[in-house]
Amino acid sequence: MNRLELKLRELNPHLFGKLNDTREEVKLLLNQYIKNFPDYTDHSIHHTEKVFEIVSEVLTDEEIENLNEDEIYILSMASYLHDIGMCIPEEKIGEIADTEELVKERKLHPEISREKYLRDHHHTLSKKFILEEWENLKIPNEKYAEAIALVSEGHRVVDIGNPDIYKPKYTVKSGRSFVCLPYLSAVLRIADELDITNIRTPGLLTKYYMPDNEKSVLEWNKHIANTLMFISENFVQFEVKCSNHSMLAALEEQFNKIAIVINYCQKVIRNISNTEQRRFSLKLEQIKNDVKYIDFDPKGIKYSFDVDNVINAFVGENLYNDKLTSLRELIQNSIDTCRYKKVLNPTYTPEIKLFIEKNKIKIEDNGLGMDEFIIKNYFGKLCSSFYQQESVKKDYDAIGQFGVGVFSYFLMADFIDIETKTERSETLRFRLDKDPKNYFHFFNKFDRKASGTSIILNLKKEYENYSSKDYFDYIKDKFRYIEFPIIIDCEGEIVEIKKQDYTEKRVKEKITESLKYQYKSFSDKIEVFDYDFSNQSYEGAISFFYFNDYSFNKIYYLMNDDFINKTTRGNEINLSQKGVLVSKVYDHINFNDIFCNINLKEKLALQISRNNFSNDIEIYGLLNEVINNLSIAFFKKLNNENTGEQLAKISYNFIEKNYTNFRKEIYPYFYLKLNNTENAYEFVNYKQFIDKKLISFF
Repeated sequence: MNRLELKLRELNPHLFGKLNDTREEVKLLLNQYIKNFPDYTDHSIHHTEKVFEIVSEVLTDEEIENLNEDEIYILSMASYLHDIGMCIPEEKIGEIADTEELVKERKLHPEISREKYLRDHHHTLSKKFILEEWENLKIPNEKYAEAIALVSEGHRVVDIGNPDIYKPKYTVKSGRSFVCLPYLSAVLRIADELDITNIRTPGLLTKYYMPDNEKSVLEWNKHIANTLMFISENFVQFEVKCSNHSMLAALEEQFNKIAIVINYCQKVIRNISNTEQRRFSLKLEQIKNDVKYIDFDPKGIKYSFDVDNVINAFVGENLYNDKLTSLRELIQNSIDTCRYKKVLNPTYTPEIKLFIEKNKIKIEDNGLGMDEFIIKNYFGKLCSSFYQQESVKKDYDAIGQFGVGVFSYFLMADFIDIETKTERSETLRFRLDKDPKNYFHFFNKFDRKASGTSIILNLKKEYENYSSKDYFDYIKDKFRYIEFPIIIDCEGEIVEIKKQDYTEKRVKEKITESLKYQYKSFSDKIEVFDYDFSNQSYEGAISFFYFNDYSFNKIYYLMNDDFINKTTRGNEINLSQKGVLVSKVYDHINFNDIFCNINLKEKLALQISRNNFSNDIEIYGLLNEVINNLSIAFFKKLNNENTGEQLAKISYNFIEKNYTNFRKEIYPYFYLKLNNTENAYEFVNYKQFIDKKLISFF
């Protein structure tokens, strides 16, 4: 008996007896497999027992102790039944397979043989068979049967990380105890993949061997017989003898597949949540192999790609319009980890500090930190974002969108030093350089005691000419609306970046300073109307400046380019997202003489440069909504300051001088009406306005 069987017998002799009853029932069926599929991989009782043995070896003593009796029973049963779909009698295969969904699938792919089709879908057939025959399989009840069926199906292809199907808390009987379906499925999937004898398939033999199939099978079997597998706590190692390139290619493909499966299952396990006080983990996280070459030289020449060029395609300097993009990404990542930690722990106080010197920039945060798994699968993997995991996305919407942040650091740095720690892991300190083909270099000595991350950008020579003020101004401009301070130490000078106000307090002063000399006298005739706004999607403020005679002639024509650039249609609109400046939008609207700060609370898609939004139509709609609301608020103010006759003329001037697409329903606020035939507005005087009983603020 393996360790799982021994533990089950200790915890629940009744379920242990049920397991043995089922094993006897399925032995005959499993041995029928070769009759149904004589040309395919062994899925008989030998493979099933081997998988069950590996399941027991993959789990450490501590991990087995963490399982309850129901979980051990379900995992054991699924080990025996996961391939039952390949082994049931021919007549039963037809009965189960000829369901509407499977018939439709076969019609879409008529070129695939029935045997191959059934093999590719045997995990689903296994589930259907278990649910239909659970009583004959000696399973205690339908709830157990459903759990066993789902775990069995989960041994390949299906998304075991979907909590709606693979529930982390699934109950099979009355009481408080539950079984964790994604964890059990992940363990079974890894064990099934680790049965390397199970890769004796015609697909691999046809792909990698000469046409003499019988001879190839004999050769393959001979070498597989010499394969040894050792399982440690955190890795599995294979020792294999290999005599030709074809066999090497097949082995490398299988080893790579195993690594992918382990990584996927580790992600699933790490995403498990809502399991009360129970924690699930699996120490096994990598594969090693020791291949001994017999009578051939494995030069390893094959198709490849230039890693540098691939990374440059994603984060090359041609994508960005500023030289300090790395600094933005660096701070942005610290903000994300601090904000997410705040979601997980509302009493936590975020801290971000930057230390800027001539040849390096260091950032420190007290966020979540990283462990070895996160470094390998997210930090060091292009286009793989930790915050895109389903378990994270449901609680936190990160600033970052592309998973390329760390690679962009090399736009400024030749190499990077990192020290990081999570609350549950040891401190890790390592260095990586701009050559992506090199390994991360880990150090044994480190200073960090608390959770969080420190990153040092060792700057390229070209950044020697940047001053502390250059960095400070950049950070202040980019990180405008962060809810906690960012502390900057510029060679001993301490500066605190705090959340800015949305309203620009010095608009009138800046206009006066910017007026050309010959127009300085107009300063006293200029008024500023400020409008603050906030809703679920965005918040901010807009300042509209105008002549107090309500002519609405363009003020920006009279100004130099140091405040409002003439090429920008007389407006400056700073668009931020999640508190970080994305772009200064000038050409989306025709409304003039405004200064606006907007911060999007709900994330919109960005271009990969992160300096613009992907969908101009969304931005235009948002800005048009803000302008419409500004206009209504402005005329509410004017209603209290002017007569009806004056208001009619003011509104006419306002519309004539601004080419914005106002919403039709707000035209009555301007003492205007729409001609429905021509879809154009008409002037309405005060008497007409009253007589027609149009909407008014009086």
